[in-house]
Order: sequence, then structure tokens, then C-alpha cells
Amino acid sequence: MRRVYKSIAFIDAYAGTGKYKDKQGNEYNGSPIIMLNALKRILSIENGKCQIAKYYANDLDADRCRELSSILSSDNDLYEVHQKEAKKFISECLLNVCPRYGSILFFIDPFNYSILKEDIDNIFIQCSEFYSGGQSEVILFLPISNIYRFKALNENKTVVNFIESYGIDLKEDTDTDKFMERIRNALAGIDKYCASVKLKEGANTYALFFIGKHIYGVDKFMEARDKCLNQDTNMELSILPETPAGLLKSKIEKAPMFNWEIYEWAMRNNISALQIKNLVEQLEIKENLKKNYINCKPRKGTYYLNHKNWADKSKMIQYFFEGK
Repeated sequence: MRRVYKSIAFIDAYAGTGKYKDKQGNEYNGSPIIMLNALKRILSIENGKCQIAKYYANDLDADRCRELSSILSSDNDLYEVHQKEAKKFISECLLNVCPRYGSILFFIDPFNYSILKEDIDNIFIQCSEFYSGGQSEVILFLPISNIYRFKALNENKTVVNFIESYGIDLKEDTDTDKFMERIRNALAGIDKYCASVKLKEGANTYALFFIGKHIYGVDKFMEARDKCLNQDTNMELSILPETPAGLLKSKIEKAPMFNWEIYEWAMRNNISALQIKNLVEQLEIKENLKKNYINCKPRKGTYYLNHKNWADKSKMIQYFFEGK
């Protein structure tokens, strides 16, 4: 964000007090302090492109707002604290804040199930009407195991509305992973990218979704995701039809794919750039995947599966299976 945009706003609809404790009593920084520190780093860069940045916090509880204001008080020129219902706060930000910035990041960590798919869609619809050349992105945090646990309780209207909003099938989505994937696909739709990460805390499962219209944003989110979780991006032991490697193999068998097409497919399927490189290498070694170099020289271990080669097509490789 800081490399591209002159002005940035962080909008936090459920900010809380700025600090939280785990079950053992250990205290951690919450989203307000994390976001404010990020803005400080952005503005401290010498000759950086971003010159204006602000954090907009909101919480419905008056006591939490006072505590948050007290914690953030030393940086009062970089933030505003509001006490409003979350959807009203988001709507007012869309009207009064977003048109003034080139890049807006919404962080939505709802206390209930009130944030529906149409609420997320509305953020992008309204932001696209305000300006051209800017961007809006959303990070949505959901307690997946809680929603999944209560999904069949028709008397809970908020859960029923949530399930209907995201098109969840109670018969097909039989575990939290399928549940998460249904939500991720619904959030992406046909005009956005959405990546997700599953987080576990004891018996509880949470999901963090990143939604945006720019492919580079989702690429960087997944890069950070892999680093944070220290995910194993090595090759899989077997290639089954339902695994990412199996799905990619089936797609290439139907029709050869260029490197930029494989990268795009990965970004739309929650697969990072490093992971897709390893999957292609796996298919090359185990399934005899072939390469046809179009406008570049053959080099061992080179796949050109990254944002740069997706954007400018300067080096193109066609991947195929012989006889297909």
C-alpha cells in the first residue's frame, strides 16, 4: 500500500479497547495498536509516496471507546474513535472518509453474525463509485466453529440470515473446511479475489478472509500468511484428484496453460505464489509435465509463476502434458 498510494485509511468497525488477554492472562496488542503502528511506519519512510494516513476506530460500547482513546492518546492526530453501531459506522465512512483516500483497508471483526455477504459487496460497490485509480480491501475475521455449530438452529435468526447470505448448503458443507471454502468463494464472486487462513485456538476454529479487486494484494496476503504460519510448502507425497496438485493436473490435461494463467488460477484458489511453484514442480517430476518456452530461454528450475510475469507477460512458458 505504501509504495503505491499517497493516502491511506484504516477503518476498524469493531475496535475494542486496543488490548486483549488470552486465557492464561497474557496481554496482547489488538487491531487498533497494530494498525496505528503500521501507519507510523508508513509515514516514517523517507521520501515515501504515502503522505497522509489515518486510523478510524469504532466500538458501540462507551467504556471501551474511552479506554481505547486513553491508550491511543499520544497519537491523536493519527486516529479518530467513534461510538456507533458497526454497520452505521461503515456506511458513514463510505460516504465521508473513503472519497478522501487513495487506499482504504477495512478490518471487520464482528461480535455476532450481522456482517452479511451483501455488506461486504456494498463496500466495493460504493468505493468504486467514489473514485478511479484507488482501491478498497477488506479483512474479515469470523468464528467459523461457532457459526458451524449453530448453523442448523433455525430459531437463531442472525445465523440463518448469515447462512442464506453466503449460499451455504447445510447438506454439502459438512465440516469447517468446506464451510470456510463456501464463504471464501461467495466473497470472491466473479469480480474479486479472496484468500483465507484457518486459525485454531483449542477446540475453536476461526477464519481470516482477505478480499480485494487487485491480484497483487491477495498475492501479498498469502505470502504473509505462509510466513506467519510457517506453512509447509514442500511437495505432497501423492497427487489425488481433490488435492491442489490433482486439480491443476486435471485443468492442464484439458487444455495447455501459460504460466500467467496458472498464476491467476492459484490466486483465485487460495494458493500462494510459492505453493503454486512447488505444485508445478511436483507435476513436472512426478507426472512428466512438459514446458514449451515461448519467448524466453529454457532454464532449469525456472517457472515464472509470479505477479511480474502475470502483469507484463515478458517471459511466457506453456505447460502441457504430452498427447493432451
